[in-house]
This record gives sequence, structure tokens and C-alpha cells, in this order.
Amino acid sequence: MSGRLRENLDRLSEWAPARAFFSAAGGLAVLSARAVRILAGVIAVAIVVAAALGARALANHDAANARKDFADFSKRVTPTVSLALAREEDLVVAASTFIAGRPGASSGEIGDWTKFARVASRYPEVRRLDVIRREGLPPAPAPTTLRRAAAPSLSTTLSRTR
Repeated sequence: MSGRLRENLDRLSEWAPARAFFSAAGGLAVLSARAVRILAGVIAVAIVVAAALGARALANHDAANARKDFADFSKRVTPTVSLALAREEDLVVAASTFIAGRPGASSGEIGDWTKFARVASRYPEVRRLDVIRREGLPPAPAPTTLRRAAAPSLSTTLSRTR
């Protein structure tokens, strides 16, 4: 044995000799106070390590289950979303074709088209189809006009306070 290893073993045997852990008194094993402290520390560290490893294993298991559940849910939802997108595209194409054929159609003509195309029965999410012709709308006021009407100027405010 090397000298350094022998020194470390001697130091260890001085620090915790075998008789310090177990000394027979009346046939029973008795632990000294120092041995109890050392044993308690070792047990505490072992419990913390075991809890950390258990928590990590549980977290990994839960994460794997969550990934699996998400993949399963995605597989179930994909056909529904694809069908909804296809239905929306069908409606857009049909409406675009009608508007392209009759760009100046009135609300009555659009209403007749929705009945003819059975829009309400085929697309229940579309409850009401309103078309407002842009030419019939009054022009929107300029933003600066709105600001002037809503907020008085600084000179007007100062003249009122005097």
C-alpha cells in the first residue's frame, strides 16, 4: 500500500472506528451519539437523492404521456380541421364565382343566390350574409377633423382659464 493511502485509512479509522458504531452492552447493539449523527446524515442524503431521482422519473413519464396524448389528439383533430377548411374554401369559391359573375348584385339577388346555393343548410355557421355596397356609404371624416372636434386647442384652453 502506498503511504498516502495508509495515512487516509488511519485517519478514517481514527475518525470513525468500528467500535464507535456498535458496542455491545448487555448483548444489545448501542450506537454512540456521533454514529447516530453520521447515520442520520447519510440517511437524509439518501432520501433526498431518492426523492430527486423519483421526481425526475415521474416527470419524464408524465412528459412522455403528454407527448403521446398530444400526438393522439392531433391525429383525431386533423380530419375535422381539414374538412372545415375544405368547406370554407367551397363557400369562398362559390361566393367569389357569384360576385365575379354579377359584380353589381343587389342584396335581394345575393339572398336569392344563398337560397339557390343552400348556403344556410350547407353552412350552418353562416347565419346571415350581409353585403353593403361601398358606394352607398358616406365618406369617413379625416382623422384630424375628429381630433380637432374632440380635443380643444391649447390657446382655447388658456383663454378660458383667464
